[in-house]
Amino acid sequence: MRYIRTSSVVLAVFFLLFTSAYSVVAKNKKNVAIPSVQTLLVRPQAEQLEIDALYMDALKQSLIGNEEAALDLYFKLIDKDPNHSVAYYEIARLQIQKKKYKEAIVFAEKALRLLPDNPYYQLLLAEIYKFNGMYTKAIELYENLSKRYPSNLEYTYEWANAYVYQGDIKNAIHVYDLLEKRVGVNDETGMLKYKMYKGINDTKSAIAEIEALSKQYPREIKYLEILAEIYMSQKEYKQALTYYQKILQINPDDPYINISLSDYYRKINEYAQAFSYLAKGIENPNLDFQTKWNVLSVYAQYIDLSKDLKVKAEELFKLMIKAHPKEVTAHHLYGRFLLRQERYKEASDVFSYSLSLDSSMYPVWETLLITEHILGDTAQLEAISKRAVQLFPEQAVLYFYPAFVNYQRAQYDSVIPLAEKVLSLNQGSSQSLEAEALLLLADSYYQIKNYDRSFQYFNTLIRLDSTNKYVINNYAYYLSLQKKDLDKAQHLIQKLCEKEPENATFLDTYAWVLFQNDKYQEAAKILKKLIEKSTELDATILEHYGDILFKIGNKDGALDYWQKAKTKNSKPSSILEEKIKTKNWIETPLN
Repeated sequence: MRYIRTSSVVLAVFFLLFTSAYSVVAKNKKNVAIPSVQTLLVRPQAEQLEIDALYMDALKQSLIGNEEAALDLYFKLIDKDPNHSVAYYEIARLQIQKKKYKEAIVFAEKALRLLPDNPYYQLLLAEIYKFNGMYTKAIELYENLSKRYPSNLEYTYEWANAYVYQGDIKNAIHVYDLLEKRVGVNDETGMLKYKMYKGINDTKSAIAEIEALSKQYPREIKYLEILAEIYMSQKEYKQALTYYQKILQINPDDPYINISLSDYYRKINEYAQAFSYLAKGIENPNLDFQTKWNVLSVYAQYIDLSKDLKVKAEELFKLMIKAHPKEVTAHHLYGRFLLRQERYKEASDVFSYSLSLDSSMYPVWETLLITEHILGDTAQLEAISKRAVQLFPEQAVLYFYPAFVNYQRAQYDSVIPLAEKVLSLNQGSSQSLEAEALLLLADSYYQIKNYDRSFQYFNTLIRLDSTNKYVINNYAYYLSLQKKDLDKAQHLIQKLCEKEPENATFLDTYAWVLFQNDKYQEAAKILKKLIEKSTELDATILEHYGDILFKIGNKDGALDYWQKAKTKNSKPSSILEEKIKTKNWIETPLN
């Protein structure tokens, strides 16, 4: 409310001047009517001085922010002088500050009735009408002010804005047309009209507005860019090109023109030209890095379409790094490109270099860890994790990698606190990370023979993701080894094998669950079918089949498969050796 903030002091001065003038006139003639001012009543001087003092006290309280005291004084003032227009105005203004917009209308309208030509009163009332959604009444007031004070452009802008608030865009544009007749074509009104025409999908008129601005300011590139973008969106590419060429003529070093031309040539399928202009844009030191990053991020989505695109993309990444050698995100983006090409060692080197520039970039640490995880370099993975944790101790994933390294080293007691740290920091925000941590815990607790805790975690995993086939397989197999909840184990693994009937590992688990549940014939059918189809089977499956054959009475067959299992296993267990030696089945003791 730009008019209202300064009006109190202005009106106070006006009021004092007005009362002084009144005193001079009153000496000569009673009940004088002054144009545009309410009829004045002649009062005794003492009474007038009391009213003036009351007003000044109210104004003082208002100026120091004591609104309630000011309101109380203004109400007393209109009790003494029911025609005191300034008091009504001030009450309305204070009611607005209290957001009592409906109450404010009564006092603002009263003030305007007393002084109908006062522009401050009209402005205040118009603002109050807008607060109450009474746009038609606000429009009437702004229109009157605009026509009465044509040199004050603010009134005309407010008139147009009131139409906008009402949703009457066409009339708002009409008001701006009137404004332009006074001041000529200019950027402010022209751009407002352009946006309004776009809002009502009148593209033809929107273009006309920008063309008028471009004619008025022929060397202003902004308007040429807008026109080019409009024609590009309409697939009128030749028309768009004329504007791009004008931009080049005006400013051949414009930082964005090469990017725009690259987009133009890409859309008309002239890819060599598109790449050439894109390269120029990337090289341009005046083009901001964020724009280059955005363009290359989009470009990177298509690099897998052809070998040629990959080669060109790498050229662009290298140009960007050359133009911005100290930008960490430039190196990071290039590293991610290498990662997508499965050039893991090169990617790792790029990520490491980016961190040497700025170690505070957490996303780079995470991508580097992913790369080292793929490379399988556990020493690097552990070292990088430790450095990253020192910088970002609240990032859950940073504790997962050392937990995984310890798991691979069979250091299960070290896995558990790290995996639990992952869960406590993750708090379910990443379901995949939570599942990985739970699996590490479930397996690690099993390996240290805390079976109850292990199976608790497996149950949690199943609830979290009942489709995780590796979790289901491991859980069912561990249950079978412990001869625990075998019906549950059978149900889980059977459903999995129905979905993946060719998976040898899952079928072996299914057969072993049946074996442990004394269902030897069913187990034999599963592994016999698997062995008939497969020529390459691991030692565990062969040994299991030997065990099953023994249980169904085929001792020669059992011995044959135990011997095959030994051949496959460079370090056969002592139990397998004993089975072959005694030609007898020996139950593997529970872990």
